[in-house]
Amino acid sequence: MLVDEIWDFKSINMGRELEISGEFIYESAKKTMSITGLNNQYEINIILYTGAVGIERLQKIYLCLVLQNPTDKESVPKCLIEHNHHELEKEIEKYTTEQLSKNGRSLLGVFSNYYNNYRYANYIPGKNSSELRKLFISFLKKQNGRWYAFGSPYAGSSRIWRNECAPIKAIVFLGKDPDTDKCFRLEGVDAFRVIYSNLTMNIWNKEYMNKTMEFVQEICMQIPIFYLQCRPEKSATECLKRCIEKRET
Repeated sequence: MLVDEIWDFKSINMGRELEISGEFIYESAKKTMSITGLNNQYEINIILYTGAVGIERLQKIYLCLVLQNPTDKESVPKCLIEHNHHELEKEIEKYTTEQLSKNGRSLLGVFSNYYNNYRYANYIPGKNSSELRKLFISFLKKQNGRWYAFGSPYAGSSRIWRNECAPIKAIVFLGKDPDTDKCFRLEGVDAFRVIYSNLTMNIWNKEYMNKTMEFVQEICMQIPIFYLQCRPEKSATECLKRCIEKRET
């Protein structure tokens, strides 16, 4: 292929591909921000499919731009004609010193797993849709090494069903005290016990139980957990604030 033809391929063809990739990625992000529930398999499929396709296209665009002749089928890397996010990233790393964050690699893993194992799950009898939900949640629960809390679609009288997320600074369990406000840190077995006792457990599923135990242990090690025994007064929040700030100093 002539130099001008390669230039046209990289500038015109890849320009069009970049627009298509951007549309897929935007659709995935938009659906993620407006998802109505984690039990909606249709929404999760749309988020993961459009995200997986958009990111894969973006990876391939980069490689096409840095390769000397991306139209030469004999010399292009095999990953350019396959569907493997991790292999594409390995190839990209040969041309740049920039490294993906831990969060970015986790996202590639989710997209790759979905695209290769769950993309056609609706066509496979007996394919458990709960596995798709677990795949999606596994990425949401932790980002950039930080834990995040997400709003719930139901919240009773507390009125906290907002579709928002925020980094977790601490976990606080509440108890009643008619006379005073007391706050103290829970650690070790005490912290594990109080977290564990507030979970819904599928005790018949050994793999689920093992993962849950690891999950609780990780929370106890990385997030400060407090117990606030208090009256229904403003002073309770002030007591908690002092307790958390004391722990940080």
